[in-house]
Amino acid sequence: MRGFSGPTFALRAGSLIIAAAALSLVLRSDLEMAHRPVVEDGYYVFTVARNIATGHGITVDGAHLTNGFQPLFTFLSVPCFIGAGANPYTAIRLVLFLHWLIFCATAYLIGAIARDSLFAKEEEGRAVVFWWVVFLYLSSVLIFIVNFNGLETGLLLGMYALAWRYYQSRGIETTRNLLGFGALLGVLIMTRVDALFFLVAIALGILLRPGQDKSVRRLVRTGMLCVSAFLVSSPWWLFNKIYFGSFMPTSGKAYRSWITPEDLSRPEIQERLRDGAEAFLRPLYPVVYLGQNTFEGLTIAFVRIVLIAGTCAFLWKKRHQIAGPEFLGEHAHPQSRRTLEFGRWLFVAMFFVAIIYTLSFSASWFYTRYFMPAAVVAIPLIGIAAYAAGSGRMWLSRLVPLALLVPILWVVVSLHKSTFQSEFITEQIQLVTEKVPPEDAVAAFQSGTLGYFRERVLNLDGKVNPMAVDRRPDLLEYVQSQGVRWLCDYPKPIEEILGTENLEKNGWKIVGKNNRFTLYHRE
Repeated sequence: MRGFSGPTFALRAGSLIIAAAALSLVLRSDLEMAHRPVVEDGYYVFTVARNIATGHGITVDGAHLTNGFQPLFTFLSVPCFIGAGANPYTAIRLVLFLHWLIFCATAYLIGAIARDSLFAKEEEGRAVVFWWVVFLYLSSVLIFIVNFNGLETGLLLGMYALAWRYYQSRGIETTRNLLGFGALLGVLIMTRVDALFFLVAIALGILLRPGQDKSVRRLVRTGMLCVSAFLVSSPWWLFNKIYFGSFMPTSGKAYRSWITPEDLSRPEIQERLRDGAEAFLRPLYPVVYLGQNTFEGLTIAFVRIVLIAGTCAFLWKKRHQIAGPEFLGEHAHPQSRRTLEFGRWLFVAMFFVAIIYTLSFSASWFYTRYFMPAAVVAIPLIGIAAYAAGSGRMWLSRLVPLALLVPILWVVVSLHKSTFQSEFITEQIQLVTEKVPPEDAVAAFQSGTLGYFRERVLNLDGKVNPMAVDRRPDLLEYVQSQGVRWLCDYPKPIEEILGTENLEKNGWKIVGKNNRFTLYHRE
Protein backbone atom coordinates (compact mmCIF):
# COMPACT_ATOMS: atom_id res chain seq x y z
CA MET A 1 0.00 0.00 0.00
CA ARG A 2 2.92 2.32 0.63
CA GLY A 3 3.70 2.39 -3.10
CA PHE A 4 0.27 3.86 -3.79
CA SER A 5 0.33 6.41 -0.98
CA GLY A 6 3.97 7.46 -0.69
CA PRO A 7 5.25 10.95 -1.58
CA THR A 8 6.67 9.80 -4.93
CA PHE A 9 3.71 7.81 -6.26
CA ALA A 10 2.12 10.64 -8.27
CA LEU A 11 5.49 11.69 -9.65
CA ARG A 12 6.48 8.16 -10.65
CA ALA A 13 3.09 7.45 -12.19
CA GLY A 14 3.09 10.76 -14.04
CA SER A 15 6.60 10.16 -15.38
CA LEU A 16 5.62 6.69 -16.63
CA ILE A 17 2.49 8.06 -18.32
CA ILE A 18 4.45 10.79 -20.11
CA ALA A 19 7.18 8.36 -21.21
CA ALA A 20 4.53 5.99 -22.63
CA ALA A 21 2.68 8.86 -24.32
CA ALA A 22 5.90 10.13 -25.91
CA LEU A 23 6.76 6.63 -27.14
CA SER A 24 3.32 6.39 -28.78
CA LEU A 25 4.41 9.07 -31.28
CA VAL A 26 6.45 6.46 -33.15
CA LEU A 27 3.26 4.46 -33.75
CA ARG A 28 1.54 7.11 -35.85
CA SER A 29 0.80 6.71 -39.54
CA ASP A 30 3.47 7.55 -42.12
CA LEU A 31 2.01 10.93 -43.01
CA GLU A 32 1.56 11.89 -39.36
CA MET A 33 5.20 10.95 -38.75
CA ALA A 34 6.31 13.55 -41.27
CA HIS A 35 4.58 16.42 -39.43
CA ARG A 36 5.34 17.87 -36.00
CA PRO A 37 7.20 17.69 -33.72
CA VAL A 38 9.89 17.32 -36.42
CA VAL A 39 10.79 20.80 -37.66
CA GLU A 40 11.95 22.07 -41.03
CA ASP A 41 15.65 22.11 -40.15
CA GLY A 42 15.41 18.57 -38.82
CA TYR A 43 14.96 17.41 -42.40
CA TYR A 44 18.39 18.75 -43.31
CA VAL A 45 19.82 16.37 -40.71
CA PHE A 46 17.68 13.54 -42.08
CA THR A 47 18.84 14.15 -45.64
CA VAL A 48 22.52 14.26 -44.70
CA ALA A 49 22.19 11.11 -42.58
CA ARG A 50 20.39 9.32 -45.42
CA ASN A 51 23.08 10.27 -47.92
CA ILE A 52 25.77 8.99 -45.57
CA ALA A 53 23.81 5.76 -45.09
CA THR A 54 23.41 5.24 -48.83
CA GLY A 55 27.06 5.94 -49.57
CA HIS A 56 26.63 9.37 -51.18
CA GLY A 57 28.75 11.08 -48.52
CA ILE A 58 28.30 14.10 -46.27
CA THR A 59 25.96 15.97 -48.57
CA VAL A 60 22.41 17.29 -48.88
CA ASP A 61 22.04 17.22 -52.65
CA GLY A 62 24.04 14.04 -53.24
CA ALA A 63 26.78 15.90 -55.10
CA HIS A 64 28.35 18.66 -52.95
CA LEU A 65 29.80 18.44 -49.45
CA THR A 66 28.02 20.31 -46.69
CA ASN A 67 28.88 21.22 -43.11
CA GLY A 68 25.56 22.86 -42.25
CA PHE A 69 24.65 20.42 -39.49
CA GLN A 70 25.77 19.37 -36.02
CA PRO A 71 27.84 16.19 -36.40
CA LEU A 72 27.17 13.83 -33.49
CA PHE A 73 23.38 13.51 -33.74
CA THR A 74 23.58 13.34 -37.52
CA PHE A 75 25.99 10.40 -37.40
CA LEU A 76 23.98 8.71 -34.62
CA SER A 77 20.97 8.93 -36.94
CA VAL A 78 22.74 7.11 -39.80
CA PRO A 79 21.85 3.59 -38.48
CA CYS A 80 18.17 4.63 -38.52
CA PHE A 81 18.43 5.25 -42.26
CA ILE A 82 20.38 2.06 -42.83
CA GLY A 83 17.69 0.12 -40.99
CA ALA A 84 14.85 1.89 -42.82
CA GLY A 85 16.17 1.14 -46.29
CA ALA A 86 14.38 3.16 -48.93
CA ASN A 87 11.36 4.03 -46.76
CA PRO A 88 11.64 7.70 -45.71
CA TYR A 89 8.86 7.41 -43.12
CA THR A 90 10.33 4.39 -41.34
CA ALA A 91 13.57 6.36 -40.96
CA ILE A 92 11.70 9.21 -39.26
CA ARG A 93 10.02 6.68 -36.98
CA LEU A 94 13.39 5.25 -35.95
CA VAL A 95 14.88 8.71 -35.35
CA LEU A 96 11.94 9.59 -33.10
CA PHE A 97 12.57 6.38 -31.16
CA LEU A 98 16.19 7.50 -30.76
CA HIS A 99 14.88 10.85 -29.52
CA TRP A 100 12.71 9.00 -26.99
CA LEU A 101 15.64 7.02 -25.60
CA ILE A 102 17.67 10.22 -25.18
CA PHE A 103 14.68 12.01 -23.62
CA CYS A 104 14.21 9.37 -20.92
CA ALA A 105 17.95 8.95 -20.26
CA THR A 106 18.41 12.70 -19.80
CA ALA A 107 15.53 12.87 -17.33
CA TYR A 108 17.18 10.12 -15.29
CA LEU A 109 20.59 11.81 -15.36
CA ILE A 110 19.26 15.20 -14.26
CA GLY A 111 17.22 13.54 -11.53
CA ALA A 112 20.31 11.71 -10.27
CA ILE A 113 22.32 14.95 -10.30
CA ALA A 114 19.73 16.71 -8.15
CA ARG A 115 19.36 13.72 -5.80
CA ASP A 116 23.09 13.31 -5.19
CA SER A 117 23.70 17.02 -4.77
CA LEU A 118 21.87 16.73 -1.43
CA PHE A 119 24.46 14.40 0.00
CA ALA A 120 23.53 15.00 3.63
CA LYS A 121 19.78 14.50 3.11
CA GLU A 122 18.02 11.34 4.21
CA GLU A 123 17.43 8.69 1.55
CA GLU A 124 13.66 9.19 1.32
CA GLY A 125 14.02 12.94 0.81
CA ARG A 126 16.62 12.43 -1.91
CA ALA A 127 14.29 9.97 -3.66
CA VAL A 128 11.51 12.56 -3.67
CA VAL A 129 13.88 15.14 -5.18
CA PHE A 130 14.89 12.63 -7.87
CA TRP A 131 11.31 11.99 -8.94
CA TRP A 132 10.35 15.67 -8.84
CA VAL A 133 13.19 16.50 -11.22
CA VAL A 134 12.47 13.54 -13.54
CA PHE A 135 8.80 14.46 -13.71
CA LEU A 136 9.43 18.17 -14.30
CA TYR A 137 11.84 17.41 -17.13
CA LEU A 138 9.45 14.99 -18.82
CA SER A 139 6.35 17.15 -18.32
CA SER A 140 7.79 20.42 -19.63
CA VAL A 141 6.17 21.09 -23.00
CA LEU A 142 9.13 23.21 -24.12
CA ILE A 143 11.65 20.49 -23.25
CA PHE A 144 9.44 17.88 -24.91
CA ILE A 145 9.24 19.87 -28.15
CA VAL A 146 12.98 20.41 -28.47
CA ASN A 147 13.67 16.76 -27.65
CA PHE A 148 11.63 15.47 -30.61
CA ASN A 149 12.36 18.09 -33.28
CA GLY A 150 14.67 15.98 -35.46
CA LEU A 151 17.69 18.05 -34.41
CA GLU A 152 20.50 17.73 -31.90
CA THR A 153 18.87 19.72 -29.07
CA GLY A 154 17.68 16.77 -26.98
CA LEU A 155 21.03 15.03 -27.33
CA LEU A 156 22.75 18.28 -26.36
CA LEU A 157 20.79 18.46 -23.10
CA GLY A 158 21.63 14.83 -22.47
CA MET A 159 25.34 15.39 -23.08
CA TYR A 160 25.42 18.37 -20.70
CA ALA A 161 23.69 16.20 -18.10
CA LEU A 162 26.17 13.37 -18.71
CA ALA A 163 29.13 15.75 -18.35
CA TRP A 164 27.62 17.16 -15.15
CA ARG A 165 27.05 13.68 -13.75
CA TYR A 166 30.65 12.72 -14.56
CA TYR A 167 32.03 15.83 -12.87
CA GLN A 168 29.72 15.46 -9.90
CA SER A 169 30.57 11.82 -9.19
CA ARG A 170 34.26 11.70 -10.19
CA GLY A 171 35.69 15.19 -10.22
CA ILE A 172 38.89 16.01 -12.06
CA GLU A 173 41.49 15.75 -9.32
CA THR A 174 43.29 12.81 -10.91
CA THR A 175 44.90 13.06 -14.33
CA ARG A 176 42.77 10.18 -15.61
CA ASN A 177 39.53 11.86 -14.60
CA LEU A 178 40.72 15.21 -15.94
CA LEU A 179 41.48 13.76 -19.38
CA GLY A 180 38.25 11.75 -19.34
CA PHE A 181 36.27 14.88 -18.57
CA GLY A 182 38.07 16.73 -21.35
CA ALA A 183 37.23 13.94 -23.79
CA LEU A 184 33.59 14.14 -22.73
CA LEU A 185 33.62 17.89 -23.36
CA GLY A 186 35.04 17.15 -26.81
CA VAL A 187 32.05 14.90 -27.50
CA LEU A 188 29.81 17.70 -26.21
CA ILE A 189 31.39 20.10 -28.73
CA MET A 190 30.73 17.54 -31.46
CA THR A 191 27.09 17.57 -30.36
CA ARG A 192 26.87 21.32 -30.86
CA VAL A 193 29.91 23.43 -31.59
CA ASP A 194 28.87 26.41 -29.46
CA ALA A 195 29.57 24.18 -26.43
CA LEU A 196 33.03 25.62 -26.99
CA PHE A 197 31.85 28.57 -24.85
CA PHE A 198 31.18 26.13 -22.03
CA LEU A 199 34.74 24.79 -22.32
CA VAL A 200 36.00 28.38 -22.02
CA ALA A 201 33.85 28.92 -18.90
CA ILE A 202 35.26 25.77 -17.29
CA ALA A 203 38.84 26.70 -18.19
CA LEU A 204 38.44 30.14 -16.63
CA GLY A 205 36.72 28.61 -13.61
CA ILE A 206 39.64 26.26 -13.00
CA LEU A 207 42.24 28.98 -13.53
CA LEU A 208 40.52 31.40 -11.17
CA ARG A 209 39.44 28.84 -8.57
CA PRO A 210 40.65 29.82 -5.09
CA GLY A 211 42.66 27.15 -3.31
CA GLN A 212 46.09 25.87 -2.46
CA ASP A 213 47.02 24.77 -5.99
CA LYS A 214 49.78 26.84 -7.51
CA SER A 215 48.87 28.90 -10.54
CA VAL A 216 51.30 26.93 -12.73
CA ARG A 217 49.61 23.65 -11.82
CA ARG A 218 46.18 25.11 -12.54
CA LEU A 219 47.46 26.35 -15.91
CA VAL A 220 48.88 22.93 -16.80
CA ARG A 221 45.68 21.14 -15.81
CA THR A 222 43.56 23.59 -17.78
CA GLY A 223 45.76 23.04 -20.81
CA MET A 224 45.40 19.25 -20.48
CA LEU A 225 41.63 19.59 -20.27
CA CYS A 226 41.43 21.79 -23.38
CA VAL A 227 43.84 19.65 -25.39
CA SER A 228 41.81 16.54 -24.57
CA ALA A 229 38.59 18.26 -25.67
CA PHE A 230 40.13 19.54 -28.91
CA LEU A 231 41.67 16.20 -29.81
CA VAL A 232 38.29 14.49 -29.56
CA SER A 233 36.49 17.22 -31.52
CA SER A 234 39.34 17.79 -34.01
CA PRO A 235 37.84 15.70 -36.86
CA TRP A 236 35.00 18.19 -37.16
CA TRP A 237 37.29 21.24 -37.03
CA LEU A 238 39.61 19.73 -39.64
CA PHE A 239 36.71 18.79 -41.90
CA ASN A 240 35.45 22.38 -41.82
CA LYS A 241 38.86 23.93 -42.35
CA ILE A 242 40.08 21.60 -45.11
CA TYR A 243 36.91 21.48 -47.21
CA PHE A 244 35.31 24.85 -46.46
CA GLY A 245 38.24 27.07 -45.48
CA SER A 246 36.75 28.06 -42.13
CA PHE A 247 36.20 26.52 -38.72
CA MET A 248 32.68 27.98 -38.63
CA PRO A 249 30.01 25.80 -40.28
CA THR A 250 27.97 27.21 -43.14
CA SER A 251 24.86 27.27 -40.96
CA GLY A 252 26.59 29.77 -38.67
CA LYS A 253 27.55 32.06 -41.54
CA ALA A 254 24.11 32.03 -43.17
CA TYR A 255 22.48 34.34 -40.59
CA ARG A 256 25.53 36.15 -39.20
CA SER A 257 24.71 39.81 -38.66
CA TRP A 258 26.36 41.82 -35.87
CA ILE A 259 24.43 44.59 -34.15
CA THR A 260 26.30 47.90 -34.03
CA PRO A 261 25.51 50.84 -31.72
CA GLU A 262 24.02 52.68 -34.72
CA ASP A 263 21.51 49.83 -35.17
CA LEU A 264 19.95 50.17 -31.73
CA SER A 265 17.40 52.76 -32.86
CA ARG A 266 15.97 50.45 -35.53
CA PRO A 267 12.66 48.77 -34.53
CA GLU A 268 13.67 45.37 -35.94
CA ILE A 269 16.88 45.41 -33.89
CA GLN A 270 14.98 46.36 -30.74
CA GLU A 271 12.61 43.47 -31.42
CA ARG A 272 15.59 41.15 -31.87
CA LEU A 273 17.01 42.20 -28.50
CA ARG A 274 13.62 41.53 -26.87
CA ASP A 275 13.50 38.14 -28.59
CA GLY A 276 16.93 37.32 -27.18
CA ALA A 277 15.93 38.26 -23.62
CA GLU A 278 12.66 36.33 -23.80
CA ALA A 279 14.39 33.30 -25.34
CA PHE A 280 16.94 33.21 -22.52
CA LEU A 281 14.18 33.32 -19.91
CA ARG A 282 12.27 30.37 -21.42
CA PRO A 283 14.73 27.60 -20.47
CA LEU A 284 15.28 29.23 -17.07
CA TYR A 285 11.67 28.32 -16.27
CA PRO A 286 10.64 25.77 -18.92
CA VAL A 287 7.68 24.55 -16.85
CA VAL A 288 5.85 27.65 -18.13
CA TYR A 289 5.47 27.61 -21.90
CA LEU A 290 2.67 28.84 -24.16
CA GLY A 291 4.43 28.64 -27.53
CA GLN A 292 6.92 31.31 -28.57
CA ASN A 293 5.08 32.18 -31.78
CA THR A 294 1.57 32.32 -30.32
CA PHE A 295 0.63 33.57 -26.86
CA GLU A 296 4.01 34.44 -25.40
CA GLY A 297 5.40 37.93 -25.09
CA LEU A 298 6.53 40.45 -22.52
CA THR A 299 3.76 39.48 -20.08
CA ILE A 300 4.83 35.85 -19.92
CA ALA A 301 8.46 36.96 -19.75
CA PHE A 302 7.59 39.05 -16.69
CA VAL A 303 5.80 36.06 -15.14
CA ARG A 304 8.94 33.99 -15.64
CA ILE A 305 11.11 36.67 -14.02
CA VAL A 306 8.83 36.64 -10.96
CA LEU A 307 8.88 32.84 -10.80
CA ILE A 308 12.66 32.67 -11.22
CA ALA A 309 13.25 35.29 -8.53
CA GLY A 310 10.70 33.67 -6.21
CA THR A 311 12.18 30.19 -6.64
CA CYS A 312 15.73 31.44 -6.02
CA ALA A 313 14.65 33.38 -2.92
CA PHE A 314 12.75 30.36 -1.59
CA LEU A 315 15.74 28.06 -2.15
CA TRP A 316 18.07 30.49 -0.39
CA LYS A 317 15.73 30.81 2.56
CA LYS A 318 15.33 27.04 2.88
CA ARG A 319 18.91 26.11 2.01
CA HIS A 320 19.83 24.72 5.45
CA GLN A 321 16.56 22.83 5.77
CA ILE A 322 16.99 21.35 2.29
CA ALA A 323 20.68 20.51 2.22
CA GLY A 324 22.11 20.93 5.68
CA PRO A 325 24.16 23.73 7.26
CA GLU A 326 27.42 22.89 5.47
CA PHE A 327 26.07 22.69 1.92
CA LEU A 328 27.64 26.02 0.92
CA GLY A 329 30.37 26.15 3.53
CA GLU A 330 34.04 25.25 3.32
CA HIS A 331 33.27 21.84 4.85
CA ALA A 332 30.68 20.96 2.21
CA HIS A 333 30.90 17.46 0.77
CA PRO A 334 33.04 17.43 -2.42
CA GLN A 335 30.15 15.98 -4.42
CA SER A 336 27.84 18.83 -3.41
CA ARG A 337 30.57 21.39 -4.12
CA ARG A 338 31.23 19.96 -7.58
CA THR A 339 27.52 19.97 -8.36
CA LEU A 340 27.26 23.67 -7.62
CA GLU A 341 30.49 24.41 -9.46
CA PHE A 342 29.39 22.76 -12.71
CA GLY A 343 25.95 24.36 -12.54
CA ARG A 344 27.52 27.77 -12.10
CA TRP A 345 29.82 27.22 -15.08
CA LEU A 346 26.94 26.13 -17.28
CA PHE A 347 24.75 29.08 -16.34
CA VAL A 348 27.55 31.58 -16.98
CA ALA A 349 28.34 29.95 -20.32
CA MET A 350 24.70 30.07 -21.45
CA PHE A 351 24.41 33.69 -20.35
CA PHE A 352 27.27 34.64 -22.65
CA VAL A 353 25.98 32.37 -25.43
CA ALA A 354 22.69 34.26 -25.25
CA ILE A 355 24.46 37.62 -25.50
CA ILE A 356 26.69 36.54 -28.38
CA TYR A 357 23.90 34.99 -30.43
CA THR A 358 21.58 37.94 -29.88
CA LEU A 359 24.26 40.38 -31.01
CA SER A 360 25.61 38.36 -33.93
CA PHE A 361 22.85 36.11 -35.28
CA SER A 362 19.80 37.55 -37.01
CA ALA A 363 17.57 34.43 -36.97
CA SER A 364 15.94 35.13 -33.61
CA TRP A 365 13.45 32.26 -34.02
CA PHE A 366 16.35 29.90 -33.26
CA TYR A 367 17.33 31.58 -30.00
CA THR A 368 15.14 29.49 -27.68
CA ARG A 369 16.59 26.26 -29.04
CA TYR A 370 20.15 27.56 -28.81
CA PHE A 371 19.74 28.66 -25.19
CA MET A 372 18.04 25.43 -24.01
CA PRO A 373 21.04 24.02 -22.05
CA ALA A 374 20.14 26.54 -19.34
CA ALA A 375 17.19 24.24 -18.59
CA VAL A 376 19.66 21.59 -17.41
CA VAL A 377 20.45 23.93 -14.53
CA ALA A 378 16.92 25.23 -14.02
CA ILE A 379 15.01 21.94 -13.77
CA PRO A 380 16.99 20.56 -10.78
CA LEU A 381 16.56 23.85 -8.91
CA ILE A 382 12.82 23.93 -9.59
CA GLY A 383 12.56 20.28 -8.58
CA ILE A 384 14.38 20.86 -5.28
CA ALA A 385 12.13 23.87 -4.60
CA ALA A 386 9.04 21.76 -5.35
CA TYR A 387 10.29 19.11 -2.94
CA ALA A 388 10.82 21.69 -0.19
CA ALA A 389 7.45 23.33 -0.80
CA GLY A 390 5.66 19.97 -0.83
CA SER A 391 7.37 18.56 2.25
CA GLY A 392 4.56 17.67 4.66
CA ARG A 393 1.94 18.70 2.09
CA MET A 394 0.92 15.49 0.38
CA TRP A 395 -1.85 17.26 -1.53
CA LEU A 396 0.72 19.51 -3.23
CA SER A 397 2.83 16.55 -4.36
CA ARG A 398 -0.26 15.13 -6.05
CA LEU A 399 -2.06 18.20 -7.31
CA VAL A 400 0.92 19.80 -9.08
CA PRO A 401 1.85 16.66 -11.07
CA LEU A 402 -1.78 16.21 -12.07
CA ALA A 403 -1.97 19.81 -13.27
CA LEU A 404 1.27 19.53 -15.25
CA LEU A 405 0.14 16.30 -16.90
CA VAL A 406 -2.71 18.07 -18.68
CA PRO A 407 -0.73 20.29 -21.12
CA ILE A 408 1.86 17.67 -22.07
CA LEU A 409 -0.78 15.00 -22.73
CA TRP A 410 -2.81 17.54 -24.70
CA VAL A 411 0.23 18.13 -26.90
CA VAL A 412 0.71 14.39 -27.49
CA VAL A 413 -2.98 13.87 -28.30
CA SER A 414 -2.87 16.86 -30.66
CA LEU A 415 0.12 15.35 -32.44
CA HIS A 416 -1.82 12.11 -32.90
CA LYS A 417 -4.73 14.08 -34.33
CA SER A 418 -2.40 16.04 -36.65
CA THR A 419 -3.45 19.33 -35.08
CA PHE A 420 0.08 20.67 -35.49
CA GLN A 421 0.90 20.15 -39.14
CA SER A 422 3.93 21.23 -41.13
CA GLU A 423 3.11 23.85 -43.72
CA PHE A 424 6.10 22.65 -45.70
CA ILE A 425 4.29 19.37 -46.32
CA THR A 426 0.70 20.58 -46.66
CA GLU A 427 1.55 23.67 -48.70
CA GLN A 428 5.08 23.82 -50.16
CA ILE A 429 5.48 20.18 -51.19
CA GLN A 430 1.90 19.99 -52.42
CA LEU A 431 2.36 23.10 -54.57
CA VAL A 432 5.63 21.83 -56.05
CA THR A 433 4.22 18.37 -56.69
CA GLU A 434 1.23 19.79 -58.55
CA LYS A 435 3.08 22.32 -60.69
CA VAL A 436 6.72 21.28 -61.17
CA PRO A 437 7.81 18.36 -63.37
CA PRO A 438 9.70 15.73 -61.31
CA GLU A 439 12.83 16.09 -63.44
CA ASP A 440 13.07 19.87 -62.88
CA ALA A 441 15.08 21.46 -60.07
CA VAL A 442 13.46 23.78 -57.51
CA ALA A 443 15.14 26.49 -55.43
CA ALA A 444 13.98 27.51 -51.95
CA PHE A 445 15.25 29.31 -48.89
CA GLN A 446 13.36 26.85 -46.70
CA SER A 447 14.39 23.64 -48.43
CA GLY A 448 14.77 21.06 -45.65
CA THR A 449 11.46 19.21 -45.89
CA LEU A 450 11.22 19.71 -49.64
CA GLY A 451 14.73 18.33 -50.16
CA TYR A 452 14.05 15.27 -48.03
CA PHE A 453 10.98 14.21 -50.00
CA ARG A 454 12.11 15.43 -53.43
CA GLU A 455 15.34 15.28 -55.42
CA ARG A 456 16.93 18.26 -57.21
CA VAL A 457 16.33 20.97 -54.61
CA LEU A 458 18.69 23.97 -54.34
CA ASN A 459 19.08 25.57 -50.92
CA LEU A 460 19.21 29.39 -50.99
CA ASP A 461 19.49 30.55 -47.38
CA GLY A 462 22.96 29.00 -47.06
CA LYS A 463 22.40 26.76 -44.03
CA VAL A 464 23.53 23.70 -46.00
CA ASN A 465 24.82 25.33 -49.18
CA PRO A 466 28.04 27.38 -48.85
CA MET A 467 27.69 28.69 -52.40
CA ALA A 468 24.43 30.41 -51.46
CA VAL A 469 26.32 32.34 -48.76
CA ASP A 470 29.15 33.30 -51.11
CA ARG A 471 26.74 34.35 -53.84
CA ARG A 472 24.31 36.27 -51.61
CA PRO A 473 24.93 39.60 -53.47
CA ASP A 474 23.98 38.03 -56.82
CA LEU A 475 21.82 35.14 -55.62
CA LEU A 476 19.35 35.29 -58.51
CA GLU A 477 22.19 35.02 -61.01
CA TYR A 478 23.46 32.02 -59.04
CA VAL A 479 20.03 30.36 -59.27
CA GLN A 480 19.90 30.92 -63.00
CA SER A 481 23.49 29.69 -63.47
CA GLN A 482 22.45 26.39 -61.89
CA GLY A 483 19.77 25.92 -64.53
CA VAL A 484 16.97 26.24 -61.96
CA ARG A 485 13.71 27.64 -63.35
CA TRP A 486 11.44 27.22 -60.30
CA LEU A 487 11.35 29.03 -56.95
CA CYS A 488 8.97 28.06 -54.14
CA ASP A 489 8.97 29.66 -50.71
CA TYR A 490 7.34 32.30 -48.55
CA PRO A 491 6.90 35.45 -50.66
CA LYS A 492 8.88 37.66 -48.24
CA PRO A 493 12.38 36.11 -48.61
CA ILE A 494 11.92 35.68 -52.36
CA GLU A 495 10.88 39.28 -52.93
CA GLU A 496 13.17 40.95 -50.38
CA ILE A 497 16.37 38.98 -51.00
CA LEU A 498 16.04 38.32 -54.71
CA GLY A 499 14.15 41.57 -55.40
CA THR A 500 10.72 41.89 -56.97
CA GLU A 501 11.93 44.12 -59.81
CA ASN A 502 14.93 41.88 -60.39
CA LEU A 503 12.66 38.85 -60.63
CA GLU A 504 10.38 40.54 -63.16
CA LYS A 505 13.29 41.85 -65.21
CA ASN A 506 14.72 38.33 -65.47
CA GLY A 507 11.45 36.79 -66.55
CA TRP A 508 10.30 35.19 -63.29
CA LYS A 509 6.51 35.01 -62.94
CA ILE A 510 4.16 33.78 -60.24
CA VAL A 511 2.52 30.59 -61.48
CA GLY A 512 0.97 29.23 -58.31
CA LYS A 513 0.09 29.90 -54.69
CA ASN A 514 -0.86 27.68 -51.78
CA ASN A 515 -1.71 29.66 -48.67
CA ARG A 516 1.69 30.86 -47.35
CA PHE A 517 3.80 29.66 -50.29
CA THR A 518 4.31 31.16 -53.73
CA LEU A 519 5.73 29.40 -56.78
CA TYR A 520 7.75 31.34 -59.37
CA HIS A 521 8.73 30.06 -62.82
CA ARG A 522 11.09 31.29 -65.51
CA GLU A 523 10.72 30.12 -69.09
